Amino acid sequence: MPLAAWMCWSVALGLAAALLGARELRASPRGVTQLRGFVALATHEAMVAVPITFWVLARHTDWALSYFVEGQRVPSAALLVVAVACGALALGGYALGAWWIRAHRPRSPGAAALGLAAAGLVGCLALHERVGAVGSTVQFRGGFGLAELGGSRVLATLVVAALGYGAGYAHLGWSLRTRL
Repeated sequence: MPLAAWMCWSVALGLAAALLGARELRASPRGVTQLRGFVALATHEAMVAVPITFWVLARHTDWALSYFVEGQRVPSAALLVVAVACGALALGGYALGAWWIRAHRPRSPGAAALGLAAAGLVGCLALHERVGAVGSTVQFRGGFGLAELGGSRVLATLVVAALGYGAGYAHLGWSLRTRL
């Protein structure tokens, strides 16, 4: 579930970025991909989000894939494609939010973002035995040698990733709200 939750959160953050850039979306008749807000989000995804996503996927593949697939069998190029797909989902969320804002439905992006964020969180809570256990897929399926998330290296990785995402999205949100 962590990867599925990550994808839900990516779309939610794209929707939130559209909300923050609503002033530009309402004022400009240009296509969404030509707007400075979209370019700012795309730059953020390319420079911050995709590298962090790939780092987490490559470092803790079994855990990130919720032990459904053995991490050793997944080529790193496939992980890179998944990381780029997460970035594309954020851009798709922005485009959807822009469409809703321009259609005079300004509450829809916020409601969808909250719903997706909650869905990711509920999914993680529902699959807490997969999210809370750290080890390899073989260990998970065999029920031996697993560590708890709280005392593992995955937690440190997630803290660093959250700090990177938080700082990046805070700057992006500030830029969308004040500069555009």
